[in-house]
Amino acid sequence: MNKKQQALFNIRNPWQQNKGFLMPPKYIIRKLEKDLRANIKSDDILIIYGSRQAGKTTLLYKIIQDLHKAGAAKEDLFYFSADDALLKDYFKEPSKLIEFVLSKKKKRAYLFIDEAQRLVNPGIFLKNLYDYKIKDIKIIATGSSTLEIKSKIIEYLPGRKKVFMLYPLSYGEIVDFKKLKDVEQKKGAWREYMLFGGYPKVYLAPSSRQKKQELSDIYESYIKKDISGYMRIAKPEKFNQLALLLSEQITGLVNIDELTNTLRINRATVEKYLLVLEDTFVIKKILPFFNNPRTEITKMSKIYFLDLGIRNTILKNFNPSDQRGDMGKLAENFALTQFVYNEDIDTAINFWRTKSGAEIDFVVNRGGEINLYEVKYAKTIKGAGTAAINSFARKYKFNQAFILTSGIDKRKGNCLPFWKIRA
Repeated sequence: MNKKQQALFNIRNPWQQNKGFLMPPKYIIRKLEKDLRANIKSDDILIIYGSRQAGKTTLLYKIIQDLHKAGAAKEDLFYFSADDALLKDYFKEPSKLIEFVLSKKKKRAYLFIDEAQRLVNPGIFLKNLYDYKIKDIKIIATGSSTLEIKSKIIEYLPGRKKVFMLYPLSYGEIVDFKKLKDVEQKKGAWREYMLFGGYPKVYLAPSSRQKKQELSDIYESYIKKDISGYMRIAKPEKFNQLALLLSEQITGLVNIDELTNTLRINRATVEKYLLVLEDTFVIKKILPFFNNPRTEITKMSKIYFLDLGIRNTILKNFNPSDQRGDMGKLAENFALTQFVYNEDIDTAINFWRTKSGAEIDFVVNRGGEINLYEVKYAKTIKGAGTAAINSFARKYKFNQAFILTSGIDKRKGNCLPFWKIRA
């Protein structure tokens, strides 16, 4: 390394000069840490992906600190960001990066590569690193786009990797962090989560004003600029208008033709922009649960936002719950995020709706065990979901049916308060 490169490396890796670790003053334990610890000693490349600002870099710093506490030498912990143009020479040839690590390490080395999708041919680069078969170098990489990760990385690493998804903070992670026990405290945290979502930096901001500013920064830099530029969006103004339209109609069926007419662009462009928004973790598409296409509604999907703070930022609506008319939609979207954040590889999340009008908000299939969930924000829930559940039962087998509600403090029968959903 030349002097400039070494200086940047030292800034990124202060622990190697005994200058401490790059952990924030407040750190919220992530559920994913347990799975990562269980795989840290394997030979597989570990790939962590999720949206910008979800906490991937901070999670890497936490792993680095934990490894040192567990006995790893500081000289064996290497962090690189693929965004660092000054170090691009080390991201062109795997051999050069390996030689650098080997020249400094003492025992087993841990090589962290942040935002790996920024590498030129990242899948081939990581594959070549792995294929050196150096048993005492463990590789951990992160990325911010499903499309990029799948097409440029994962497909090049069959049998060489384990993949993990990091979402924004779940409501359960916040409850654990704050050690909330009292029902009213949990309700308050839930209402705040409905407005500001779970991006760590947003949640840790000390005031509502600062939370809004953090969300605005994420929206402006990540969605309006980073995604539009990096994914080569030809019509960024239409892309942003689409995000606005979707934020207005969360929980409803999405009609592509209607969006096409409203935006005055062709169907293929709308479909491409929807795919980009989903692949960059802005929205989540939920498909219908069906067996007989002749009796079930056509395959229109529902769209939800993966962070409610971003949705409310797009709408510029942070009114409290008693001053807004979309709390039912927010509650349903909240439930979806918690299901998704807790999604296992064998989990499928769908909705069910028939032409006759019977509808169930979520059909969650975990390894063949189906549970049904109806979201009712209104405090009066007598008879809620009964007809639809009975209609579903006449066609399919299921395990349990739940009513998710804001009006009951304790679980009664099949009713479950929103603030008891944990991911």
